[in-house]
Amino acid sequence: GSNAAILSAMQMSGSVLCHMASEANAKLDVVFVDTGVMFQETLTTRDKLISDLGLNVVTLTPELTIEEQTEKFGVLYLTHDGQEKCCEMRKSEPLRKIKGKYHAFLGALRRDEGERRSNVPILAVDPAMNSLRVNPMANMTNAQVDQYIRQHRVYINPLHFQGFETIGCNRCTTPVLPGEPKRAGRWRHLVPW
Repeated sequence: GSNAAILSAMQMSGSVLCHMASEANAKLDVVFVDTGVMFQETLTTRDKLISDLGLNVVTLTPELTIEEQTEKFGVLYLTHDGQEKCCEMRKSEPLRKIKGKYHAFLGALRRDEGERRSNVPILAVDPAMNSLRVNPMANMTNAQVDQYIRQHRVYINPLHFQGFETIGCNRCTTPVLPGEPKRAGRWRHLVPW
């Protein structure tokens, strides 16, 4: 009920989870953090899922615009430490503002995504948000996600069809080249050459 919400960044698995909740008639809020530097395709995906599925999307935003942040702190995302501070201000702080509103957050993390996500738990405690984290799709494979999307005609962020395996802010996300790990497109500019 109102004590649980879906967390979605409007990526492929998040769209599937939103569709599943809609099909189950689960009237869960969908929490989306708009960092202010999202791709237009991501915002369009949010709006399309609202209209197609009748979702109640709660959009959270950072305290400062990217212009105000840059004026105050410089271009943060150009260094590792700065990138962490930028993510903290643009993603984590807005989310913490709703701490206590929901007792559980359902996420679309999947073990099949690899790397650090290969051991994602189905159920965990999130002390920072004083809530449970539930990953009902943890055991779904890429093939199962693809099959669900085709079978149910789930609207997917168009960037996934342009080489983006994962999608974040437009400053720090690029397409992934063939043979690269799925998350290679994140913070590519911080990788030492």
